[in-house]
Amino acid sequence: MSKLLNDEYISRNQAILKQTLPTRLFTRSFQPIHTVYGGAHLFSESTIKKITDIAKDYFCFYCPDPDTLMTIFPILQENYCLAETIYTRIISKLEVGSVEDFRIDFEDGYGYRSKQEEHEHAIQAASAAGRLASQQKLPGLFGFRVKALTPLLIDRSFSTLETFIESFLDASQGILPRNLLVTLPKVSSSEQVNIFHSALEELTQKYLLPQNFLRSEIMVEVQALLSTGSNGSLLEQIVLNSHPRLYALHAGLYDYMSDLGVPAPDQLYTHSNCDYLRHQLQAVHTNTGVNISDGATSFLPVEKHKRKSGLTDQQHNENSAIIRTAWQMHFSNVLHSARFGILQGWDLHPAQIPARLAAIYYYFLNDRDTLFSRFTNFISMAAKAVQTSGVFDDAATGQGMINFLLKGIECGAFSPEELKQAGIEPHSLVTKSFDHIIESSGAQI
Repeated sequence: MSKLLNDEYISRNQAILKQTLPTRLFTRSFQPIHTVYGGAHLFSESTIKKITDIAKDYFCFYCPDPDTLMTIFPILQENYCLAETIYTRIISKLEVGSVEDFRIDFEDGYGYRSKQEEHEHAIQAASAAGRLASQQKLPGLFGFRVKALTPLLIDRSFSTLETFIESFLDASQGILPRNLLVTLPKVSSSEQVNIFHSALEELTQKYLLPQNFLRSEIMVEVQALLSTGSNGSLLEQIVLNSHPRLYALHAGLYDYMSDLGVPAPDQLYTHSNCDYLRHQLQAVHTNTGVNISDGATSFLPVEKHKRKSGLTDQQHNENSAIIRTAWQMHFSNVLHSARFGILQGWDLHPAQIPARLAAIYYYFLNDRDTLFSRFTNFISMAAKAVQTSGVFDDAATGQGMINFLLKGIECGAFSPEELKQAGIEPHSLVTKSFDHIIESSGAQI
């Protein structure tokens, strides 16, 4: 008697199931741990180096050793070895250059200036960036943010867009970075994105640029983008229709809360509405693969009294209190995002970078040895559900461990060599698929 559920039947239904899988159009691309924003009027060839120098100066002055690090971040107080490791890695990162992504800002961080001033600053900033590109001294990711595409501002936005690109290309002497990212804020409709992408395509053709050299980013900061219909959210449809031009989505937390009517005193990074936005961004990322970034900590570690003027003990203590409070707040916020699986966020001041690094390194290093052990034990047991040190693991947590390991390597919390020492082959994680890793190990699922 022939089988009803035969190979032909299975193949036919496999084809149906493949058509229902999420459309992950976006391939994995480099994702930094932050985007540093700076006003266009302040950008010069020395800006990137100055940011690292300032970050290092603040960290070495206000946190000269691992003991001080434990004092600033009490969560480290019970583990000196961990604090020492984190401290050493922060210093190492600051030595080699801490800026992974930079955005020249013509929007909120630029302020209100005349059209002529903005035109001049676009030429000045783009020329400086182009010269850095010609010397291959730009960060791994780099770009600029224009004004919103509203009826009132579209002229300014497009004028700055074209002026910047033309000046950048003139100064770069034909040496281009991998991508030039252009961030569009205050997006509230698919029409804005379509118009923006059409403009990028026109400029690509005009200047004979490599296809998709000009990549876009969308600021998600109004509730309208999260409205849902029969085909999912408006945001998800915009993302799917923007492939492959779109590079990332950035959460505009404070604009989003203002759009919802949240009063200023209650506009906190950890507000429940911001967590809802994070969930929505994660859902779009899961369905499409597009990069996502969290927002900014608004309380900045800025000294009240300038050190070079010679400070009294009271003034020094006031400075220290401000810096430590700001660092603690930023550390807590970055850790909050990391627990959502979002490692990228905004740094608005160079001195925020050490606190971000401390939070990221803590997040990964605190659980590193335990996760290494759990993962190797699980793989060795051929993906069967197992219990390690009181923790139950199955295929779902196995995939979670892979995500942890991949992100830990990408952000520099631990190295491929450390994985190898733990018996984990880094190249086996590249597929990002737990099933593939188990299959390549020879285990039966």
